[in-house]
Amino acid sequence: MFTERHPDAFILVINDDALTLELLHRMLEAEGYQNVCTETDAQRGLERCLQQQPDLLLLDLHMPQLSGYDVLATLRGEAREMPFFPVLVVTADTTPQARQRALALGASDFLTLPFDPTEALLRVRNLLALQFLTRSLREQIQTRTEQVASTQAAFEQLFVANPLPMWIYDRETLRFLAVNTAATGRYGFTREEFLQMTLVDIRPPAQVPDLFEQLKAFGRYMTSGTGVQARHRYKDGTCVDVWARFQPVEFEGRGAVVVTIEDITARLAAQYALQDSEQRYRLISENSPTMICRFLPTGQCVFVSSASLALMGYAPDEVLDMNIEDLIHPEDVDMLHAAAVRATSGDVATAPSPVEYRLRTREGRYIWVESILRAIYDEHGELLETQTSTIDISARKAAEAEVQEQLRRYRTLIELTAALEASSEPVAVVEAALERCLELTEYTRGYFVEVSDQIKVRATRGTDALPLLEAAKMFADLGELPQILQPVRAGAPFFPQDHPDLASRFQQRQVPTFCVLPLLAQGEHVAALVFVVDGPQVQISAETTSLLRAVAGRINHAFERSTYISQLNQSREETLRALGLVLEYRDYETKGHTDRVLAWSERLGAVFGFAGAELDALRWGAMLHDTGKVAIPDGILLKPGTLTAEEFEVIKRHPGIGHEMLTHIPSLPPTTLDVVLYHQERWNGSGYPSRRAGHDIPLAARLFAVVDVYDALTSQRPYKPAWTHEEAIAQLRREAGTLLDPDIVQVFVQLFSEGASGAAGPQAGGDLEGRPGSSAP
Repeated sequence: MFTERHPDAFILVINDDALTLELLHRMLEAEGYQNVCTETDAQRGLERCLQQQPDLLLLDLHMPQLSGYDVLATLRGEAREMPFFPVLVVTADTTPQARQRALALGASDFLTLPFDPTEALLRVRNLLALQFLTRSLREQIQTRTEQVASTQAAFEQLFVANPLPMWIYDRETLRFLAVNTAATGRYGFTREEFLQMTLVDIRPPAQVPDLFEQLKAFGRYMTSGTGVQARHRYKDGTCVDVWARFQPVEFEGRGAVVVTIEDITARLAAQYALQDSEQRYRLISENSPTMICRFLPTGQCVFVSSASLALMGYAPDEVLDMNIEDLIHPEDVDMLHAAAVRATSGDVATAPSPVEYRLRTREGRYIWVESILRAIYDEHGELLETQTSTIDISARKAAEAEVQEQLRRYRTLIELTAALEASSEPVAVVEAALERCLELTEYTRGYFVEVSDQIKVRATRGTDALPLLEAAKMFADLGELPQILQPVRAGAPFFPQDHPDLASRFQQRQVPTFCVLPLLAQGEHVAALVFVVDGPQVQISAETTSLLRAVAGRINHAFERSTYISQLNQSREETLRALGLVLEYRDYETKGHTDRVLAWSERLGAVFGFAGAELDALRWGAMLHDTGKVAIPDGILLKPGTLTAEEFEVIKRHPGIGHEMLTHIPSLPPTTLDVVLYHQERWNGSGYPSRRAGHDIPLAARLFAVVDVYDALTSQRPYKPAWTHEEAIAQLRREAGTLLDPDIVQVFVQLFSEGASGAAGPQAGGDLEGRPGSSAP
C-alpha cells in the first residue's frame, strides 16, 4: 500500500516562480505521475482546487495578490463542503513561524527549498497513500451508512408492506391509530374509515363481550407476542376467524398496541387453530439467528430462544438455570448494568440503542455480541419486562480491528519514516528501527549487532543479548551461521522461509522464528538488525516480510546517512580542536590549555542549561576563542614585558579578527561566534572590543570569561609565575560583580568544592595578558 505511486493521481502545483514550477513538474513526471497540472496564479489555482478537487496540492506560500496562507484558509473554510485532500507546502521560507502558520491552517506537510528530490518524492508518495487510504475508508463508511439506511427503511416498510393485515390501536380508547395496506384491502374499509373506528367496529355484535373480556384478561401484562383467537367482521359483512398477535409499543407519545392479523379459518377447519396461539411467537424466535431473552423487573430471565445454542453452545434450559452475569465478560458487567438502567429509566421517547459486549461460550472463549434492550410497560407506565435481542458481531469486530490495525501500522510506518529522517546518529537510527519494526510486525524481540569475526550485540529491545549470542554459537557449531550471513553480507535480508532446507532444520530443532536485515555503510556490510519471535515457531505473514524488505532499504539509507553525518561531526570536532591546539602552541600557552578550558567550559555550561547543540557550540567557542591571534605580530603577542598602550590596542583587535575569520564557516553556530567575539568583555563594561556590560554580554561569553581568567591566573606565562588555586579563587571573588558575572563566579567556585580539593583545582587557560586592561598579574 505504501510503496504504490498512484500514477493516475491528480496533482496540482501552485507556484508563481516559473523555475520552481518547472522543476516540480519535471520531477513528478519523471517519477511517473501522469496527471500533473500547474498554475502560476494563486487565484486561478484556488478556483481549480474548489472545482476539480485534486488528490494532492503542492502550494507556495509567498505569492502576489493571494498568498498560500490565503489559499489554505479558504480551503479550510470549504472543508465541510468538499472531500479532504492533502496539501504539501513547498517554499523558500525556512522560518519556524512559516511552518507553524501553514500547519495550523491545515497543511499536511512542509518542505523548504532547496530540497532533496528523493525526500520530496517520498513525501508526495506518503501523502498520496494517505489520500487514497482516507478515500477508501470514506467509501467504506458511506457504503455501511447506506446499508444501515437501507435496513432502517426496510424495517419501516415492514408495517406498511407486510402482506398480513396490521394495525396500531390506542390501548385506552381502542381507536385505530394506523393501518397497513393489507388491512384496508382485506377488511374493505378505507384508511380514513379505519381511523374513525375502534376495535368494537370490526367485531360481530355477539363477539363484543368477548373482546372486553380478552382485553381485561390481558390487562397490564400484555407482552410481545401475546396472541388471541378472535372473530372479525369485514365491511361486506363476512365474518372470519383470525389469530391476533399483540406487541405493546409507544406510538406518538401514547400507549398503543401493534396487532398482526392472520386469517386462521382454514387452519381451524384442519383443527390446527388451538396450537397456533403459543407456537407463533416461538416459531419466529426458534428460526431466527437472533437470541431473544425476556427478563422480569427483578432481573430473572424467564425466556431464552433456541438461538442460544448456536450463539453460545448452551441450550435455552441451561441458560435459564445459570446466573446470566457469569456469561458476561467481567470488564463488561458494569457497562451492561448501566445500559439496563437506561433502558428501564421510564423515558419511553428514547429509542433503544445497541450495546456491544462479550459473552462466554461453552468452550470458554469470549465472543463479541450486540444486544438491543427494550423495556415493556403497561398502560400505567409500570415496567412489565425487558426484552433483549442479541446477535453475534464477532466478524464485524474482527473487520473493525483489522482496519484499526492497518491504520496503526500505517501511522507507525509514517512515524518510522519521520524518525529515520530526524535521526542524525547511527544509534538513534537503529533504536528507531528496532522500536517501530517491533510495533509493525509479529516479532517480539530485536537486536542491533555488529558482524565481523565475532557477533557483538550493541542494542536490544524486549530482551538482553544472551539468547542471541547462545543462538549464534549454536548456528556456528552446526555450520549454519555462514549460510545465514552469506545473503546478509551481500546486502539482502535473510528470512528462513526463503531457504527451505534451513527452515526445515530450524523447525525440527524448534528454533524460534527470526529474520536478519543487513545494515550497510559506504556500500559495505557492517551490522544487522535481528528480529525474533518468543516461543515456538510461528508463520510470519507475507505482508510482514514484504514490509520489512521495503523498510530495510529505508533503514539502510538512514543508517548510512547518519554514519556519514557522525563521521563528519567527528571530523569537524577533531579539526576544531586541532586548530585550537595550533593557536595554543603559537602563543606558547601552557600545554593542555585548550583541553582544560574545553572541559571546564563544558561542565560549567551544563550547570547553566547548555545541552545538545548549544553545548557543542560553547565547546567549539572554547576551542577557537583565540583564533584572531594569528593576525597579531609575534613581537607583540610574545613580548615578555608589559605592553605599551599602542601594543595593547593591537591585542584588543584579536576578538574581532577571529570573529571575522570564523564568520565565513557556515557550520559554526552563533553561540560559538559569540564566545570568540565577546570573551574579553567585562561585567562593568571595561572590556573589549565593544565595551558591553552585564547581561548585554552573551551568556556563553560571560561563562567562558570566568574559565579563561582562572586559567590565566593559575598558568605560568613568560611574563608571570602561576598563582595558587587559593589565590586565583580569591581573585575571582574580588572581580565578581565588577569584571566577571557574579552568579557564574559563584557556580564556578562551587564546582571546585564538588570536584576538586586544595590547590588541585581545574586547569583552565585564557588570554589575560597581565597587561593594561587585564585582571591577571
